Amino acid sequence: MNPLFIRVLEILLVPYVYKEILWTIAPLVFALVMMQMYFGKYKTEQLGWNTAYGNIISLMWVTAMLFKFLQEAYGITRSWNTPTLRGYFVIAIGLGTITLILAILNFNHAISKKLAFLISSSLPINVLAYFALVIVMGKIPFDEKTFLAMIIIFTFLSIIFWAYKKIITPSKSSIPTLKKHEEIKKKEIRHIKYKIKKIFIKPPKRKRRKK
Repeated sequence: MNPLFIRVLEILLVPYVYKEILWTIAPLVFALVMMQMYFGKYKTEQLGWNTAYGNIISLMWVTAMLFKFLQEAYGITRSWNTPTLRGYFVIAIGLGTITLILAILNFNHAISKKLAFLISSSLPINVLAYFALVIVMGKIPFDEKTFLAMIIIFTFLSIIFWAYKKIITPSKSSIPTLKKHEEIKKKEIRHIKYKIKKIFIKPPKRKRRKK
């Protein structure tokens, strides 16, 4: 069996193997599914700055849980000084750093709304938290294989939820707004096509009349 596929299975099955992790992971998975269902049903609603900020803040308790686990299982000093454990310590530090940076950016509205809402939405935030918890608490080696497995899982989940949002029936209240959005998109696409034609298809030069 492909080693990369095995690593994907390891990441997905950690809550099944380590039952104590299940109680930590279950709320993340539940929150992810419910939020995707909500925004699939109410397609015209957007994430707000306050929700984006709240999503980032929720990563703080995940960071705290990682440090708590490292302290109780190995000790913080040993986690850093032992080569085989240092990767787990780096994950905890990295998650805490990412959380702090994104919290500051969202709090100050320091980046564009589209980018902030994209990286602070439930899918990337909950999946990131899941990866951090299962790798550290499930004692999965943090190497290139694990990184590729994470990309595969995230891509697969993104496609699944994108398809789900496309096929789910929107609420009646959002249908008129959706139609307006579709018209706006069509106009934007036509405008872009027109600009491209102007760039690549130059009008023929007029011949000068002989005097």
